[in-house]
Amino acid sequence: MPLEIKVLGGWASYALPKKYGKHFSLLLDTGRHKIWIDPAVPLDEDVDAIIITQSDADHYIKLDSYLKKHKDVPVYSTRAVLDQIVTKFPKNLKSVRKPLKFDGLQIIFMSVPHKVGVPAVALKVKYRKHTIGIVPEFNFLGEQEIEYLKNSVLIAGVGEYDKRKKDDTKATFTELIEYAKGELSPKRLYLTNLRKNTYDKHKSEILKALKEFNGGILLDGASLTFNGERKKTDGLYLVAPHAALIYEGIKSMILKSRKFDIADKDFILCDDTFAYGVIKVDEPEEINSKQFDEYADEHLVTREEMREWGWSFPLYAYRIKEFTPYDDPIPVNLPHGIQTFVKDVEQYFEKLHLEEFRSSGVDYDIKHIRQRWREAIADLRYLGNSAYPRLKHGEKWGEWTLDDVLRYFAKLVDALRSVYFPLIPPHHEKLYREYTGKDPKKAKKSSYWKCYAEAEKYMESKPPKNIDEAKEWDKKRKEMISLKKKAANLKAGYYSKAKPYYRGYFQELADELKAIGWDKVKLLVDCKWDGLRMTIGKVNGKGFAFVDPEDVKEKDPNVSKRIPAIIKEIEDNFPDNTILDGEFLAIHPNGKEMLHRTVANSLLNSKASGEELERYAIIVVFDIIYFEGEDLRNLPLHERLEYLSRLKPTEHIWIERIATTFEKKADGYICDGSNIDCILKAAEIIRDAKNGRPKFCAEGVMLKRLDGPYESPQNHYWMKVKFYHELDLRVLDKKLVKGTKDVYNYYLGYDTPRDYAEAYLNMTTKDWYGKVHCYKNGKIVAVGKDCKKYLNDNSVIFVTLMGKSDNHKERTQIKIGDIIRIAAEEVLKFDNEKFPEYPRYSFYIGRVLEPIPEKDVTDSLETIDKLSSFEPQRIPIEELQHIQQDIAKIGDTYVRIIKIGDARLS
Repeated sequence: MPLEIKVLGGWASYALPKKYGKHFSLLLDTGRHKIWIDPAVPLDEDVDAIIITQSDADHYIKLDSYLKKHKDVPVYSTRAVLDQIVTKFPKNLKSVRKPLKFDGLQIIFMSVPHKVGVPAVALKVKYRKHTIGIVPEFNFLGEQEIEYLKNSVLIAGVGEYDKRKKDDTKATFTELIEYAKGELSPKRLYLTNLRKNTYDKHKSEILKALKEFNGGILLDGASLTFNGERKKTDGLYLVAPHAALIYEGIKSMILKSRKFDIADKDFILCDDTFAYGVIKVDEPEEINSKQFDEYADEHLVTREEMREWGWSFPLYAYRIKEFTPYDDPIPVNLPHGIQTFVKDVEQYFEKLHLEEFRSSGVDYDIKHIRQRWREAIADLRYLGNSAYPRLKHGEKWGEWTLDDVLRYFAKLVDALRSVYFPLIPPHHEKLYREYTGKDPKKAKKSSYWKCYAEAEKYMESKPPKNIDEAKEWDKKRKEMISLKKKAANLKAGYYSKAKPYYRGYFQELADELKAIGWDKVKLLVDCKWDGLRMTIGKVNGKGFAFVDPEDVKEKDPNVSKRIPAIIKEIEDNFPDNTILDGEFLAIHPNGKEMLHRTVANSLLNSKASGEELERYAIIVVFDIIYFEGEDLRNLPLHERLEYLSRLKPTEHIWIERIATTFEKKADGYICDGSNIDCILKAAEIIRDAKNGRPKFCAEGVMLKRLDGPYESPQNHYWMKVKFYHELDLRVLDKKLVKGTKDVYNYYLGYDTPRDYAEAYLNMTTKDWYGKVHCYKNGKIVAVGKDCKKYLNDNSVIFVTLMGKSDNHKERTQIKIGDIIRIAAEEVLKFDNEKFPEYPRYSFYIGRVLEPIPEKDVTDSLETIDKLSSFEPQRIPIEELQHIQQDIAKIGDTYVRIIKIGDARLS
């Protein structure tokens, strides 16, 4: 639903002649909720909330009369404002401590300067993709308020036109415009809460200035509408020319090799080049070879196309039920690999960015011209060949004016010339002919060059003066822009050298992100795959795979020969001169769970190779370094992900899937850095394998800034956050870290039943009996075999050492025997060959969280055993091979029982 902002009153004074109108007051209406800002006028309809922006009585003069009839409506503002409001209904007043939320509507309160002793607030309203700033009495703003309000649609009230009166606390209109032209850069600017004398004397100057910001004056009865999110429609993709044949009215049936649930649903019909309109089909009919020929005049698919596509009978025929064509096909730029459906196809429509251009004078393509010169050239053609001729003939072209087109066209030309595209117009006849080899007189007749001629008055750049200078531009351009590098410049090797600069912890994540400024940016929360880092790619037609040379020491990091089938998948499916960053994982033969990273390492270091190794191997690709020879490392992550989306997964190579909603199964989700709930939800889905991947894929998550390049060796735009298991353990010993006064390592263990302790003590290796400790009267009285003499002493607590904690700065003293809580990356289980019912446990990486003085026992063995079951299995290769053979024998009846449960997300 759209958000409507209704102006109930638009004047600064309460006492104005009737011919003017009412005091400033707004109503926000989403269709489901109404929020009334400043109850200064009569209103007789239900609202969900009232907001007061200032403690001066004229901003809430009608509050009490309204609350008499509508007694339960809450009244919100900051505590400073509410403390000065005089009302008969004080219980309705609610101090805001966080943004108000009403479904898709969010309202953020900001204290702003006003009179001494008269507090005031401004509002930042977010609705779907829209941001609206409401500042009823505009004055000088601090950095935080500017940060909140910049690039929004701004509704503001001011005092005088250009010179303040004595003791005036409202900014002048000219001061507002200076802010708008400077840091605020509003998308649109509207004026309200007006003084009568300012309006009467300067109306024409005000309207002229506001026109530059696509705004105006909001007086009584005016309204602004902000549409909700557009309905996302998927594309139904057909190989050319079949979509165009439907558009032309020649084809009336669609064939597919599979049966899809698409009947009576709206899709946008498209091919690689255009979107043609909205289509709806009937229920599918299964057809054989004879029916294929009978329906040939309807579907127009040839037998040759069938063979080319690898189709076999039966096929499924979908008759077209409805088709609503676009006036003109819309150009699209689809990712590679589309076969049947395109999610939210409109995101791939080639569009221009009028609103962004009007507010800032540039758009995304212009700002990133070195990388997006192709898009800028396409924009020029679109404007010159489509927009310009229609507008010149008096037809509409969206919201564009002819002046918009000419200014935009000129800015694109200037941007392209900044990276040495000559763009020589045909009225430079001699140079045009020399450079292009084309007839300048013929070119002048085209709408493209007619548009150029009219737009030239807005251009700041000039073309080259002669052919030599034009050739020099060509040479410079090739050195400057992102052209594809020659294949000879690329070699097979290890390129995956970017490592996260930051390490985060879930318990402190909100503070950590705020401290580094990531709360103000969008983040990708994706899987931290639990395997071996690997570069894969294809150079000069030949596939390769390299692991980190640092991990293999003296061995060859080139493991291409060990996985020949996977290398063939790379060669058959990926573009040439493309290099990818990924992770090598070991998968269980059952296909339902990943194995421990040590198994992946063992596989590559074993004698197994080829099919024997590959049946357990998966490579996950999460970033792209080169695409078709083009170096992508300086591009922001969101652009690299666009390139990555062009690749199709193969049997052994998974391409990381990204989503913006949790309804979709993905390996990474987009969240605002300030939205910790979103980040934790994404982490939970990834950890618990609710995203369609096997269990134990992830050892944590990576947080990556979408605006960050591929930076190495440490990427300051990446943070790793590992999953932890919380354990309450007993302190067996503590050691002061050398060179410190209060930083310790703790040796920690779990309270052990006597039968377990006896079994451990009867083992012959120190790894078992040497872990046993006896605790009595606040101290350790025996270790290892010496504990045997205490087996009948009921006053002794047996404790088995699990491991040593990380460094911990003591703020309160921790003593031997105390229980403390740690966050462990792994809880490991060791099987007992001699006494199978008595396994032993340890932890890997133990970060101290806090002492637990209220407890005098550790976590139980049952709890520790459960946590150990959340770790991927460490299976020797020989056992893997036996499991594979058993599966082959049993076939589809194979079932494996795995102990599962929910680990705490720490």
